[in-house]
Amino acid sequence: MTPCMRAPARSRCALAVVVAGATCHRTTPDLPSGRSSEVGWREAGEGSSTPREGHMRRWTGLLAVAALCGAACDGKKSTDRPTRAELRKTGGATVEVIPSDGQLPYCMLYTVSEKGVIRQLTLTRENRSIRCDANKPVAHTSFRIPVQEGKVRMYIFFSDDRIPAGPVAQQLYELRSQERINAMDLRLPGRVFVETLEFTPEEGGTPVTGTVVGAGGDTEPEGTGAPVLSDGGTEGSGMGAMDEAP
Repeated sequence: MTPCMRAPARSRCALAVVVAGATCHRTTPDLPSGRSSEVGWREAGEGSSTPREGHMRRWTGLLAVAALCGAACDGKKSTDRPTRAELRKTGGATVEVIPSDGQLPYCMLYTVSEKGVIRQLTLTRENRSIRCDANKPVAHTSFRIPVQEGKVRMYIFFSDDRIPAGPVAQQLYELRSQERINAMDLRLPGRVFVETLEFTPEEGGTPVTGTVVGAGGDTEPEGTGAPVLSDGGTEGSGMGAMDEAP
């Protein structure tokens, strides 16, 4: 095992550059008297016709090693990014969704459970995205997740305008088997960003708040939850429709 392999990632990168740099500073071997430095350079086996060309090739190699090393060291860092929202647990099976600063002004929430059940959490009379303010709970409420459905992936769709929930629900149903969904997977108007978060409900929570999404993107009634009517309102006990902020 080389010293670079034993060292931490950042140290390995530095060592690799140092080692590469050392090879680039090899000096021309001592030459017999009366022989030119050019001949001596050829005898050193470097494959260059002149010392200048040899140095250029060595520096090119050094830069290539440094670039590869930098990419390796920063590979993990480049995948890290601030999340567009965070979850704040308020109970065993209840959670708030808090948008981060700088997000698009409207959003809608869906969950996909590990059992494949899709639920729409943000329900309005017009059945479209709602106003979502930074650093404040979406819909000013906590959402209830059913313990019996297990761990869920929560999809937060941020948009620059209010978008209807029907097309989002239908496409989400079609893509439910994917591990991750991003905006490029969707056919939606305007600017849309997607944040995916995970939540595991625990015993002690209340039955689910939300509506099950069917194959056509429509919502289906269930023992718990709020079925969506044709006008976008809700029926029964459950959460009911939210009032939309202007």
